[in-house]
This record gives sequence, structure tokens and C-alpha cells, in this order.
Amino acid sequence: METPQPVQIHAEEQSGSAVSDPILQAALQELEFPKVIEQIAALCSSELGREYIRALAPREDLPWLHAEHETLQEMVELLEQGLPFGLGSIPDVRRSLRKSTVENALLLPTELVDIRELLVLCRSVRQELIRLEQFPHLRQLGQQLYQNRLLERHINDTVDETGAVRDTASRELARIREEMRAVAARLRSRLRTILRRFVEDELAMDEFITQREGRFVVPIRVEHKHHIPGIIHGVSQTGATVFLEPAEIFELNNELALLADAERREIERILRVLTAEVGSCAHELLHSEQLLGYLDSLLARARYAQRYGGRRPVIGESEEIVVRDIVHPLLAAAHGRAAVVPLSLEFRAGLRGHLISGPNAGGKTVALKSVGLNLLLAFSGIFPLGECRTPLLRIMTAIGDQQSIEQNLSTFSWQIVRLREILQRSTPQSLVLVDEICAGTDPSEGAALAMAILEELLRSGARFIVTTHQSSLKVFALRRAEVQNDSLAFDQERLLPTYRFLPGVPGNSYAFVIARNFGLPEAVVQRAQELLGGQHRALEEGIAAVEQLRAQLEQAYAEAERERQRAEELRRQIEQQLQELRLYRAQLRARAREEFQELLAQARQLIESTLRELREQQRPAEQVRREFAEAIEQLQQTLRPEPEELPQEQPAAGSPLSVGSWVRMEGMQSVGTIVELDTERGIAVVDFGGLKLRSPVEKLQAAEPPPRPARSAAEYVRADAPHSLDLRGRRVAEALQALERFLNQALQAGAERVRIVHGTGTGALRQALHEFLRRHPAVAEFRNAEPDEGGAGTTIVVLR
Repeated sequence: METPQPVQIHAEEQSGSAVSDPILQAALQELEFPKVIEQIAALCSSELGREYIRALAPREDLPWLHAEHETLQEMVELLEQGLPFGLGSIPDVRRSLRKSTVENALLLPTELVDIRELLVLCRSVRQELIRLEQFPHLRQLGQQLYQNRLLERHINDTVDETGAVRDTASRELARIREEMRAVAARLRSRLRTILRRFVEDELAMDEFITQREGRFVVPIRVEHKHHIPGIIHGVSQTGATVFLEPAEIFELNNELALLADAERREIERILRVLTAEVGSCAHELLHSEQLLGYLDSLLARARYAQRYGGRRPVIGESEEIVVRDIVHPLLAAAHGRAAVVPLSLEFRAGLRGHLISGPNAGGKTVALKSVGLNLLLAFSGIFPLGECRTPLLRIMTAIGDQQSIEQNLSTFSWQIVRLREILQRSTPQSLVLVDEICAGTDPSEGAALAMAILEELLRSGARFIVTTHQSSLKVFALRRAEVQNDSLAFDQERLLPTYRFLPGVPGNSYAFVIARNFGLPEAVVQRAQELLGGQHRALEEGIAAVEQLRAQLEQAYAEAERERQRAEELRRQIEQQLQELRLYRAQLRARAREEFQELLAQARQLIESTLRELREQQRPAEQVRREFAEAIEQLQQTLRPEPEELPQEQPAAGSPLSVGSWVRMEGMQSVGTIVELDTERGIAVVDFGGLKLRSPVEKLQAAEPPPRPARSAAEYVRADAPHSLDLRGRRVAEALQALERFLNQALQAGAERVRIVHGTGTGALRQALHEFLRRHPAVAEFRNAEPDEGGAGTTIVVLR
């Protein structure tokens, strides 16, 4: 990713100057761009952010657009993750900062409070943004924010939150205010004494002290104002009282006034020094304030995109125009995005024009405006409400009823004047949007004019989207490969528009259908159809037939899609069940191997211990055989499975299923038992040896219980050859189990030598049997049989 460049705040973005191009200005108004801008501005938390939003307009600066969209995408993602900072109401101190740069200027304490708030906000937002390693553009913005902790502390030490200058602003100010408090205390004490005397002499009405013109005074009855030496500083609203400064406190009042003047001069000195300090970094603070306003605008645009489904556009990567699933921004704001029918439209290679037709109030103008307005948003640094891939375009419009009495222009005249201006400025980078082209005049002449204008637009290389009711224009589009007929779906049964965009299908105005539905006499409607003319009527009937066929195809497609989804769901369920069965089979195999190895180890241990005892005691052979047989019987008792409970009588195939029934699931060979049965929903849970699967009842078939496992190895020994075991055709695991049982029986019978028939084959079975015999404690030796004993397919085993 390229390193983002520092954000440049352009003058036009700060001032909110209007667009100068009259054609673009008209497009913005006709597509209601300012209304959308105001909706986004309302999402800002500061006036600075709102100013930035209101200044946004389409730009042809591709690098700016790419950087703006990348930064906005980062803000959208950050908003989704959770915003780590808040902007609140950004203080607007632009005037104060500019004033601070004037020599000997003085900022008011309240202005300094606002500047301190700006410094604190810059510092806190910067700290959060510079941590965002995954969002380089936002991080770059944070790095540009100015911070000055020293100035922040100086303002805080000088002015409190209410804007009052603190006593601690300077030592001199602290000394002056301390003297003022002392003088004021003496004044109040002296005045209280004087006032009590005046009240006793009935010269004053109340015992309270106040100030007038910065000097302490007492209230005296107006009739006694000449009885007390002093200066009158005012009269009450009723005129019954005068506020008099007694002569005996002149000196203290003068002293307090001198101190107040000294306080004022010291405060001015302090504020001028602090103002100069602000002025030294006013440029940095101004830029930071603009950056905060820009961040506020980014947040508003991100909230707008998040609320209404805005998506980052792709601009300048292809000459094709593609808009998919876009909605009109004003309709999305009024009704919610989900309630608005989305629109998809493309200018594929070679296609230069779309001609949208259909009934009145069917959504043609909304479709026209949806495309234009979303593209204007994309070119202004705002995410359109849907997918947009487009080159840089100049959008020109002729939409609405703009008749002018002052200029003596009818609607038709106004449109012609606008189309003249558009034709003069059309280029391959133009997208022209015209609503009801050349309407409001003679239909045949208007249609001819419209076709000539569209031909001229095609010659200029411009692309256009035009709405019309003119049948001749639909024919024009059918004959031109670079122009496509489009329409919006109309429900003929309910006589209501559905607002679904139908690319490639010309629309019917349904004038006769609507007229008949609204009660116009049938004779009048039929006469109108007769007067229409055969060619025109054939065209409209053809369009209606195409529309009906399209509706049928859409219904068939929808049904096929539902069937496909059902088949896909069934396939997924079967795959899941097969996967579960494979896993269960693997688990069974692993568990069987573990149990077999454990039992084999126990058998070896028992045999070895028995043989060791027999060797140590050197007992007679017959006794040895008898005791060894007893040991083998003990081992068999250990290995013999517990008696199984006989299953309950199962229903025959075709009988009703119930809990405990043996069943086979469709597509499986294994049988299991039903452990749960929901007859209302037709769902059963079947236990396949510990693996429980859920299945519809109709996919289950009643089955016979599986055969009980064999209890003896006798079946593996031929009746005519009790000292021989035929293992041909068996799997390795099965053959080893049979061999183990066979050797135990041979030892019990006192056999000294036995024959194992395994065949030649691939040699895998022979190798596994030899490895087993090599480790078996009861085997003294074994060898391949001689030709007369069975040859390579037989092994001779000598027992201990």
C-alpha cells in the first residue's frame, strides 16, 4: 500500500462555495443531490463537519477520489470495530485564531477556554489515531494533528472553566486581588456601622449594601437625600430610594477603584502575553481544527454508508459502467433500504445507450435518478448505495418539468434548450440522463427529434439513459446494436408496478389495460385499439407476449432454483451422515485394535506364567497338559463376551416402526435400532452401534436383527482334520483371531503339531501369521510345509 499523503484542505471545501459549471449545477439539482448532502450533514456532530459535507461536489481528480475512498473505507471498518474516540462538538475558534495573529491583539478569557478545548481534543484524538497501524490513512491524519501541552497548561493556569482569570495567573494579580479583598472588607465593615445609624435615624429603609458604578453605596430614603453628605449614584425603579455614597467612605472607595484599575491592567497584560503565544501556533491550530472537521465529515459519511448499505466504488479502472443492487438514497432514507427494490444496470463493451420504457408511475424516473445520483455521490467522495464500477464521467441531465414563464419556455422548449447545451458539450466521458425525451409535442415529430438527438449523442461517443413512452423509439433501440431496450416489471393482474428492472426487454405502457380497469367504457377502449393501427398494435402485443413469457420463465426458474436448493441440502445431509459413519467406523476399528492388543497381552502373560510354573515344578506330561488346558479355559472365560440380552421381537418389514425396531437407513447397509421417534414430525433417531443419526421416517426400512457373534472357534477347524486350520480367503484381523482360538483348542487337546493353511496369494496373510506365531508363547517353532504337507501355502507349527 502506498504511504498516504498529508490531507490537504482545499479552500472551496472550507468555504462551501457553489459549483460554477451550470450544466453540473443543474444535474445536482435535478437529481436532488443537495437533499442527500443535508441528510449526511445531519449525521455530523459539529458545524465544521457539516460545512465540509455541504462543500462536497463531484470532482474529476482521480487521485483525490482514490485517497478519499480509501480513507472513508478505513473509517467504515473502524466504526464497525468500535470507534476509540469521540469528537463531540468541535469548538469553532477560527476567528479567534486569526485575531491572535494581529500584533498586540487580546483574546477574551472565553475564547482561550475554547482554544484549550481544541488543544485537548486534538491531543486525545491524535493519541488514538496514531495507534491504528492497520489504518494508514487515519493514522496519517492523527500524525498531522497539532499538540502543545505547554500552551494547554498555560491557558489552564490562567483561565478557569467559566472563563474567569485565576488569581494564580501572576504574582502581581494575586497581590492586587488580596489588597482588594482587604479594602473591600474594611469598606463593608464601615458601611454596616453607618447603615445601622441611618436605619435608627430612619434615614434608610433596609440594612443592605450594594454597588453602583463600581463603588459601594447604601440605600437612602429619597426625602433624606440632602440630609447626608455624599454622592448619589442612582435611583431605584420606584423612585423612593436613592443609592448614596457617604462622604466618610470616599477614601476607601477611591482606594478600591485604584486597585480595580490595576487589576484590569494586569489582566490585560496577562491575556496579551497568552494571545501572542496562541498566535505563534495559530496556523497549526487552524489546520488541526480543519482536520477535526474533516474527521467529523468522514464519520458522518461512514455512518451513512453503514446505515444504508454504502459500498466503496471502483473508479477509473475500466471504461465499462456497472451498477449492481443500487437503491435511490432518498427512498432508502424514507423507507429503509430493505423496502426499496434494488436496480442493476450495465454499459458493457459496445453498449452506449439504455432506453427505459413502461407505464406511468412504474419507476422509470426513479431508475434514471438512482443511477445518476449514486454516481454523483461516488464522484464526491461518498459511498454509493450499492456496487459501482465506472470511469470518470461528466453527468448531464434533462429531468423534470422546468417550464419558465419569465423566459417564455414550455416544458418541451425548456428540454430542447437543455438538450442543445448537452449536445454542444457531449464527449466520450459524458453520461446523459433524459426523462421523457421530446415529450410535450406532436408524438411523431417528437419521436423523430428524439431519434436524431440520440444518433448525435452516439456520434459524440457519449453514453445515455433515456426514458420514453414512444413505440418508435423502442423500434429504434431494437435496430441499433449499441442501444438496449429496458423496462420495469408490471403486475398485469393487480395493475401495479413491481419496480423490478428488466434489462433487454422493452416495456408496455398498458394504457388500454389501465383505462379499462379505471372504468372507461369498453366500446371506447376497443375503438381506441382499432384506431391505433395494426403495426403499433402488433408491437405492443408482442411486448406484452414477451413480458408474459418472461414472467413464466422467471417462475419456472424460481421453481428450479428451489428444487436445486432442496437437492443441495439433501446432498449435504447425506455427505454429513457419510462422514459421521466413516468417523464412527474408524473409531470402531481403533477401539477393536486396542482391545485386541490388550487381550493378546493378557493371554501371553497367562500362558507364559503357566509354562514357567510347569517348568519349575517338572510335573508329568499328562498333568502338564491338564493344567495347561485349565489355564487356557481360564483365558477363554476372560475373553468370552458377556451374554447379550435377546432383542425384543422386531416388526416384520413393512410393519409400523416403533422405539426399539431394527431398521436400515436408505443408502446404508448397516442396521440399527430406533431410540427416539417423533411421529408428528416424522423424524427418528437411530443408534448404529453408538453412532446416533437423525433421519426422516420415510427413509427407514424395517430390518432383521443382525446375527449374534460366534462364541467358539470350532467353526474354523475342519471336522476331518482337527489338527488343521484353513484360513484361505479371510482378512488378516479375522484370521489372527481364528488362529488364536485354534491354538488354544489345540493346546487343550494335547496336540504337539498343527497345520495352518493360508494359501499363497500376495503373501500378506502368510507374513502376518508368521509374525503372530513368532511372538506366541505356546509356539516352539514353525516352518513352511514340505510339498507333500501342503507346500508354500501351508505352515507347520510345533507347540511347546
